[in-house]
Amino acid sequence: MRKPLFLLAAWTLLSFGAGMAEASDISVRVADPEMPGAWKPVTVQREGTMTSENLPSPFLTVHAGENQALNSVFLVADAEGPQAVHVGSRITLTLPVGVEYMQIPTAETLDSYVAYPSMLNWFANSIFPEGDQPALRFVAATPRSLTVEIAHMRSKGMPFVEFVFYAKDRSMVRISPAVSWSQKKGDGADTMTRQEFFTYYIDVAPSLKGIEERVKGEESDLLRPFGDAQKVEPELRGRVAGLVKENLVIGRPGKQLAPDAPITRAEAVTLVTREQQWDTPASPAFADLETSWALGPISAAGAKGLVKGYPDGAFCPEQPLSWEEAVLLLGRVYDSNLSRRK
Repeated sequence: MRKPLFLLAAWTLLSFGAGMAEASDISVRVADPEMPGAWKPVTVQREGTMTSENLPSPFLTVHAGENQALNSVFLVADAEGPQAVHVGSRITLTLPVGVEYMQIPTAETLDSYVAYPSMLNWFANSIFPEGDQPALRFVAATPRSLTVEIAHMRSKGMPFVEFVFYAKDRSMVRISPAVSWSQKKGDGADTMTRQEFFTYYIDVAPSLKGIEERVKGEESDLLRPFGDAQKVEPELRGRVAGLVKENLVIGRPGKQLAPDAPITRAEAVTLVTREQQWDTPASPAFADLETSWALGPISAAGAKGLVKGYPDGAFCPEQPLSWEEAVLLLGRVYDSNLSRRK
C-alpha cells in the first residue's frame, strides 16, 4: 500500500515508524529554485469533489527496504500576481537523506515520476500538453531529487503538479535507517554526540553495514581499554565496538571514548576520511589547520569537496559540530556513496 504524504508549507510529511517501520515524520522538500514559495501543497478533497484521477486510500504503511510506494504530492501555484508561474518555471522535489528513488529519473521515464492532473478540487489544470508539446519537461535528477519545468500552459485554470511514487523499480523509493535521524531539526545550537555520529555514520557507509554483527561477542573486550566504556548506550555498543575494531574510532587522550560529549568538527571529518581512505593533499585546505592534529584528514575532505570552511577561511576544527552541520556532512557522504553505486 502507498504511504500518505501530509503537506506542510514547502515541505510534505509522511509518517514512518519505530524501528524503521512506522512513526516520526519524513520531510520531502518541494520548491521553485528561482521563486521560493511559489508552489504550495494542496489537500485533495476526497468526497463530493470533482477530481479526474482515482485517489488512493489515505491509510497506508511504509517500511525500510526497497520499492516502497508513497502517496502522491499534489502542489498548486498562483495563476496571477507576482508569484504566478509560467512556461519555463521550474520545480524541484528533494527526498530526505535515507530515501532515494529506485531508479534515477530521466527524460524518457519522466511520466513515472511526475504528472499533471487534468482537474483537481473542481479546478481545471492550466498545465497541459498540446499536440507534440509536453506539459512538463525534464531538467535534472539525482537519486534523491527531480527538477522539471513547465513546457506548456493554457490560459484558464490553476497550475497543478503531482509527484508520484508508485512505479515499481522507478519512482518507488528505497528507505534506509538514515531517515530516522536525518529529519531532526536543531535550533542552531544543538550538537550531536560522539556516539550518535558514530552510529549514524554507519547508516550512510555501505562498507560498514552490519558491522555490529561482525563483532558479536567481542564488544566487551574491544571496549574494555576505554575508561568510560560503560557510558556507551547499550543498543549502540556493537556499533561503537565495530568502529574501534576497524581503527576508525581510537578515543580521546586518556583512553576515553567520551560517548556523550559533543563531537568536534575535526573528529567527525577524521572518521569520514579514515573510512573513505582518502590520501592527504600536499597543502592545508584551511587557514587554521597548521597546528591541528587533524590537518591531514580535514585537508583530504576539503580537497574532495566534502567540507567547507567559514567565510574567513578557517575551519575551527575543535568547535563542536552542530546537529545541522552533522546532518549536512552525513548527507554528503550518503549522496557520494549513492553516486558511486548508481
